[in-house]
Amino acid sequence: MLTGLKGLGAVIAGISGTLVMTLFSYGSSLLGIPKMKEIKNLNILVSKDGKSHIPLAWTIHLSVGVVFSLSYAFLWSKGIGEPDLTNGFILGAICGILGIAVWKSVIKAEPKLPSLGLGHLTANLLPAHILFGLTTSQVYKCF
Repeated sequence: MLTGLKGLGAVIAGISGTLVMTLFSYGSSLLGIPKMKEIKNLNILVSKDGKSHIPLAWTIHLSVGVVFSLSYAFLWSKGIGEPDLTNGFILGAICGILGIAVWKSVIKAEPKLPSLGLGHLTANLLPAHILFGLTTSQVYKCF
């Protein structure tokens, strides 16, 4: 069970990792990688009334990051890996593969979302989630 400082650390690490990942996603065009625009896409998903719901989209996005971070911290607390760069990379890559599968399914099911091919999703989401894992592991280690 994650309580006290370790629980707080996992939440802070998840938010930090999500912010770093999102900065990469939005800035990836500078590296020649197509943007993912997670917040814009989440806003489309939750805006069934045609209004903007950016705060809700951010809340969803950050909450998913916290859930992943709590999952990492749970594994580490059970002696499955540790919060280091190697495990951060591996967990980030696993989450990236999951993220690609989820977004591919969501994009296919929601016609309002821009059509993104598997190559586009992989080029953005895999390195973004690896950065999430690396950031999360290093921030969590501080607690």
